[in-house]
Amino acid sequence: MVRKVYDGLVKRGLNVWFDKEHSGPGKWKPQIERAIRRSRYFIICLSNAAIKKTGDIPGFQDHELNEAYNIAKDQPEQEFTIIPVRLEDCHRGDHRLTLFQQYDLFDGFDEGLDKLAVNMGGVSLSDSMEKDERTEIEKLVDNLMAQAAAEYYGGKPEQSIVLLDSALVLFHTNAEAWYNKGVALGQLGKDEEAIAAYDKAIKINPDYAEAWSNKGLLLNG
Repeated sequence: MVRKVYDGLVKRGLNVWFDKEHSGPGKWKPQIERAIRRSRYFIICLSNAAIKKTGDIPGFQDHELNEAYNIAKDQPEQEFTIIPVRLEDCHRGDHRLTLFQQYDLFDGFDEGLDKLAVNMGGVSLSDSMEKDERTEIEKLVDNLMAQAAAEYYGGKPEQSIVLLDSALVLFHTNAEAWYNKGVALGQLGKDEEAIAAYDKAIKINPDYAEAWSNKGLLLNG
């Protein structure tokens, strides 16, 4: 599946470094570090197999992915974006802990790749005229949201909340950011604060079914 993502992004005009294609003999970490430091984006592909279950704390199962993640998140946020991409609906069995990603490829693979490619400076195969029309503020908010999702899946919900708060300073009426903050707060056992975050999401979008559901689960618990 990761190779399909790689091939698809290359077809959409992006210069992608993929270890299975470009790493040479020798130690893998220095090669990955050099590639990451030359890059603008770092894509983390997530699946049920890639996420381990350790109590209620999620984390990356693969040691090499964890090392690469740690290298990537040390780059300046203004110059580097971590992009979590879900290859399947990889929740952990509790709907309260499901964090919806910026890019999901399991419900429309080609459509999802088109959106991802365009937002990274590539082209859409389904619509050659499609362009990234986000404002600079919207791009920064998306960047912070992606970083927050990566921190959450890296087992650091506290840091995820810090990034989400930064996104909300720029875009206070972002229902998804409030929802994701509620998820992270719920992960930390801060149920009252999580409910308050879900209420913010619901006030912005009264039809936000997941926020209603998660709030109900917390009230019932």
